[in-house]
Amino acid sequence: MKERQLEIDKAVDYLQLNYPDAKANNNKRVGGNAEQIETISGIRLTRTGMKQSKFSYIRYKACLLRNVALTGSQFRNVEFQKTSLQGNSLACCDFHSTKFDGKCCKPFCANNLSISTFEQCTFSDLTFLSSGILNSLFHYCTFSSVVIRGSTLEGSLFSNCAFTDCNFSSLNIEYTQFSRCTFDKVVFPFYQLPYVIGFSDFLADGKSNFTIKAGKKTISAAEYEKQLNRLALYYLDKNEFFPVCNLCIAQGNLSDAERYLLDGVKYALKFRDFRTIRYFCQLALHHGILNEFTRQSILKSMDSFLQEKDVPETQLSYYMSYVGNIRTLLHSRSANIIQLNFRIATNVQRSNPEGIRYVNSLLAELNSAMSQTVGQTGYQLEVANFSPYEIVLNVFSAVGNAASIASLVWMTIDSIKAKNRSRKQTQIDIDTYRQYIATRIDVLRQDLLQLQKKYSRKKFCKYIDEITQQLKTDLEELYDKDIMIFKINNV
Repeated sequence: MKERQLEIDKAVDYLQLNYPDAKANNNKRVGGNAEQIETISGIRLTRTGMKQSKFSYIRYKACLLRNVALTGSQFRNVEFQKTSLQGNSLACCDFHSTKFDGKCCKPFCANNLSISTFEQCTFSDLTFLSSGILNSLFHYCTFSSVVIRGSTLEGSLFSNCAFTDCNFSSLNIEYTQFSRCTFDKVVFPFYQLPYVIGFSDFLADGKSNFTIKAGKKTISAAEYEKQLNRLALYYLDKNEFFPVCNLCIAQGNLSDAERYLLDGVKYALKFRDFRTIRYFCQLALHHGILNEFTRQSILKSMDSFLQEKDVPETQLSYYMSYVGNIRTLLHSRSANIIQLNFRIATNVQRSNPEGIRYVNSLLAELNSAMSQTVGQTGYQLEVANFSPYEIVLNVFSAVGNAASIASLVWMTIDSIKAKNRSRKQTQIDIDTYRQYIATRIDVLRQDLLQLQKKYSRKKFCKYIDEITQQLKTDLEELYDKDIMIFKINNV
């Protein structure tokens, strides 16, 4: 180990001496510990690479970070006090118990905070300008006196967050999700609110304090609620089915919401808009309107895309960017729903027509039993396409019904087995006859070969006659005594 470390030290010294670059500082460890927080004041970091670095128990006070590459870094118990962040790459970062205090400093401008995780973080007295905050997760975070303008939050999830005195009126919040959040004196944009996943929750909870801004006009949540039907018609005119579906949910009209959900997915598939399909699935899952028919319709449509000839590479790449997430959403269920997986092996080969009929009967019985079962929220029945055949049954069930459904599956299999036993056929086993005769002849042949050198030609021919007669006698006795060999075919 020491020799290896010496080699590493020599290589590092050589590279730093011959190829110096003060801005290459990846994978750094900066900070103190839980007993003593390190404070850094007044520094200016510009155009520096510090990717995959780890920052912990450190306070940046009155500092400037500009055009710093911090992609993939971790921040634990870090404080940014009066510190300005300008044009930094903070994508794919992990923030835990980090405080952003923008009082008396310039707005945070042109930062990339996409695909990052913020756990128990605090944002106060700051403004975000022209920033990308896509597909990020904010969990148990607090926002106080925060303004976000000219930025986008698409695909981001805010879970159990608290917002106080925040202005989001000039922000792209399309396809953003709020779950179990609280709002006090928060401003949202008028025409973008129907694109927010979960907006109907805080619109109806009666506790949230927020207003909506349209141009220069600001209205109350109560007045906005009166415009929901008009807004639905407004978006229908534009073939924007996502906000229409969301507005139907807000009005409690779930049947129409399901209809517009399917219409929206079909319309999106027509233009290969897999991005929107992803958010449709997310919206439906959030509100529990993603039934099995809808799931299978979307999955079938997605699969049919790959079966088309001459799919452009650009469209295929776009498809692959979203298909994994879409499938995950479609196969997701509520916490009370579990998936039961049954793998039913058979000994039926492809060359057995009677056995294939048995497998088909079992499939029909299982399908009939599952379709009439109370407690299942969806099932999928397939036959593995190899020999011998296997039947695969996946059932989505409430936790309390799992044992009953499992019992029903095995009872169905047993009933088919019982029917099959009554159809067994008895046949003469010709193959065994042939094997017996062939074996008997082979034994006699070996005897003859051994005796050929011991006797004269005359005696040997006589012995052949005796053996031939013995074989005939054996066969006659086999028939005379009604000795028969049978086998049972399992139809």
